[in-house]
Amino acid sequence: MDEQTAKIISRMQGEIDRLKAIEIPTRICVARYTTNAGQSIGTGGSSAIIDFEDLSIDTDSAVTVGAAWKFTCPTGKGGIYHVEADVTYASTAWAASNVAQLFLYKNGALYSVLRRKTMESAVTLYNNIHGSDTISLAAGDYIDIRTSQNTGGAVALHTDGLNNHVSIYRI
Repeated sequence: MDEQTAKIISRMQGEIDRLKAIEIPTRICVARYTTNAGQSIGTGGSSAIIDFEDLSIDTDSAVTVGAAWKFTCPTGKGGIYHVEADVTYASTAWAASNVAQLFLYKNGALYSVLRRKTMESAVTLYNNIHGSDTISLAAGDYIDIRTSQNTGGAVALHTDGLNNHVSIYRI
């Protein structure tokens, strides 16, 4: 092989390697999970990761369940995602100015407050908070949903998956 042909082949191989590295999105990526476990959420300033442990849909096995629940963006599926979450606290006494919040975290850092609900008066009820946002994820990025409340004691989530769910899908 002459020197000119070797250079052409080398350039072609470099271009092939460059094209292989480009992440080309394929089909849609969807995950939906619920929880009916009655997870206890402590009071105060810290938020708790919600363990949506019950699988509804997970096209790419992208979710890790448990105390460190998270959705990890699969290889080849980077892009813009829509996240929706709905959480209901079990019936409890809420004082005026008590707050329940729902958060979206990306790679361990707060990305957005999906909902902040402040009680206007003392009441005993099932407290529902929900929200949605859009987020850009690259392969390997992960997100989780967290909640917090400040009633002065731990409050469980309602034990009904119809009221506690998260949906994540690539748009």
